[in-house]
Amino acid sequence: MEIEEVLKRWGLLAVFVGAATEGEVTMLLAGVMAHVGFVDLVSAIAVGTLGGLAEDFVAYGIGRIRADAVRASPLYRRVGPTVERLMATLGVWQLVVARFIYGTNLATMFLWGVRALSLSLFLPLAFAGCAIWASVLAGLGYAMSRSAAALIGDVQRGEKWLLVALVICAALSVALRSLLRKHRARMKV
Repeated sequence: MEIEEVLKRWGLLAVFVGAATEGEVTMLLAGVMAHVGFVDLVSAIAVGTLGGLAEDFVAYGIGRIRADAVRASPLYRRVGPTVERLMATLGVWQLVVARFIYGTNLATMFLWGVRALSLSLFLPLAFAGCAIWASVLAGLGYAMSRSAAALIGDVQRGEKWLLVALVICAALSVALRSLLRKHRARMKV
């Protein structure tokens, strides 16, 4: 079953689950579905925000619970200092922008959990990032859907003109063949 079919059938529940698991394509399609009337755009953005926040919270929670084991792992001991320096570059604002940098969101949330960032600071920043992310992607889906509808309308108008041009060309072709046959018949005589 395609994501589009799931969204049609399950509506906002599908938006929540999709935003919490897959994300980008779900929110783009939620915008498209809002444009065609399957879901309300504001509701899709709100539910997508909550789905994204649920995903972020789970990753943060796992990092928080497993912090000692993560810090003790050979991998973290090797790359930990580099990761810590990168996290210090943006600070906690990394929580807001992580969703826009492909492949960094879950790791970011997990590592801020490992760093034991307070939940009272984590939640509002992660919420802001999710709200911006859901709004941008659903808005793009909505806008692209409108453009696609306009393009389809242009194509349909173009098809009508193409049909008219095809009929004219066919008529000219038949007339030209008829004239050529008459001309050849005269030349034989």
